[in-house]
Amino acid sequence: MAIGGPVIVALTSSQPRKRTLLQLCAIFVVGHALAALTPDYGWLMGARVLAAVSHASFLGIAAIVAAGSVPPERSARAVSFVWLGFSAASLVGAPSVTAIGHALGWRAAFWMLAVVGVIAGAALQFWMPASSRREASSFRQEVVALRRPQVLLAMAMSLLVCASTFAVFTYVAPLLLEDTGILVGALPLMLLLFGVGGAAGMVIGGRLGDWKPLESVAALSLADAVFYVGLIAVIDSVAPVGAAMILWAFCSSRRAFLCRRGWVRKAIDGPNLASTLNQSAFNVGNALGPTLGAAALALGFGYRALPWIGSALALLCAAAALFSRALESAEPVPVEDGRPSAPR
Repeated sequence: MAIGGPVIVALTSSQPRKRTLLQLCAIFVVGHALAALTPDYGWLMGARVLAAVSHASFLGIAAIVAAGSVPPERSARAVSFVWLGFSAASLVGAPSVTAIGHALGWRAAFWMLAVVGVIAGAALQFWMPASSRREASSFRQEVVALRRPQVLLAMAMSLLVCASTFAVFTYVAPLLLEDTGILVGALPLMLLLFGVGGAAGMVIGGRLGDWKPLESVAALSLADAVFYVGLIAVIDSVAPVGAAMILWAFCSSRRAFLCRRGWVRKAIDGPNLASTLNQSAFNVGNALGPTLGAAALALGFGYRALPWIGSALALLCAAAALFSRALESAEPVPVEDGRPSAPR
């Protein structure tokens, strides 16, 4: 996902976004159909990689389309609905596919995903307005947009948000089972609480993104840093941990969405690559966080040490947001009637 997204953008930057989204749906369908027909594990892994290529590009371009379909003051909320759909899919999709896989076999689960891809493609074809030629941009124009420090800072914040979250969440099952002492049967409920909190945070995050995005990222990152320390303090009690799962997902998802908001505002003349690379940054963070957690465990630290890593990464995200805000304040604002511009 991290590598395939930018490659797809490089190959499709000159064509309308609707066509690109339809092509990505086709890749998704083919990848899952091949997975259902695969003769062995090697072919299955290849089919999964093919399907993953469409993921980052689709989400990135879909967010751009959503932001451009509403007035500028509502663009963050429009993007939040794209990611609300992603969160809802995580809540509904995983248990649904698991149930089908157990009942009908794993190949049936992949066939179901292929059918979902066909339905999504048909919905895009019939309901998405035709793309305008002004949407297309040269790949050089896309690359130039990446030179802006605030676009790069938005990607850095995206990476740090995911790294801080998944340094802990990747190991949440053994953390809850061994340190909190919950029963195995209660683990799905804890994960469901996390999903509910994330969905709620995504909705509210859209409103914050249209108000004070960078300030909100900094404040939520600081709150997350404090939260991780608090999690260590209550980890032995089941009820406080259940409430903490909701609050944790609520803050983390809002941070994640608000970081995605950065490229909408700062890479407006070359958003395709910036948006997709922003998604790639999330995927790199998804890998970096668990890697740091694994390194701590390999050094002999227990699961309770992982929230300290999450807290440190959240503080770095807050610092990046404050630095980006300082750069934004120093930018000159055009003034009419020939008067000199002034910093914000």
